[in-house]
Amino acid sequence: SQSSHSGFSTTTGKFTVPSGYGGIYFISGFAAITGVSSAHLRSMYTWIYVGGVQTARPGLFMTDNAFEGTQPNTVQVAMVTQCDAGDEIYIAVQAYANNYNIIHSRSHSSFSGFRVIAN
Repeated sequence: SQSSHSGFSTTTGKFTVPSGYGGIYFISGFAAITGVSSAHLRSMYTWIYVGGVQTARPGLFMTDNAFEGTQPNTVQVAMVTQCDAGDEIYIAVQAYANNYNIIHSRSHSSFSGFRVIAN
């Protein structure tokens, strides 16, 4: 469920740490990416941004072949990090292909987190 402290914006998909709620947070996310018109994906990345800074970025990169483009492919990201009141937290994804789509559905995309330890 969404934050009971009004930190998550359904408009932007970003979470802003509310005043008085800084601490150590667990953050995770993923998004499914597919090629368009059977375009193959050469690489894909998922990032976590905290306070405008890229803090985690796992990815898959292929040099000789490509991921099959018509099936959803995902890269998951998770981390534990210090977050201060006012920090904006969000997930970003990117793929390198001629054409690709990010699937925005409950079963194909996720952004979640929770505070582990209060400041």
